[in-house]
Amino acid sequence: MHASQWQNVNVKRSIYENMRRIGLPRNNEIIDAVEANFAQVDANVEVYSDKPDYRKVVRQLISHEAQRFYWENCIFVSAGVESYDLDCTKRPKRKY
Repeated sequence: MHASQWQNVNVKRSIYENMRRIGLPRNNEIIDAVEANFAQVDANVEVYSDKPDYRKVVRQLISHEAQRFYWENCIFVSAGVESYDLDCTKRPKRKY
């Protein structure tokens, strides 16, 4: 299940674009660094935009109950960071 994960890696730029419209940041080194980061993100978006074919095959082989257990017990998101509990099958948090 975990190997069939896919995430959109695109980054929203609206705040940065609004800042640039009003002339911020003023430091060229910061501007260059941020724009280099966006260029790297764009390259990653190009590479990772398509969901892998095996994802659909794998997901069809895993029961809905197992997928629900996975999402409710094995994946955690804290401060925007996703983590995976390798021992989640040993400690279910919820019973169905």
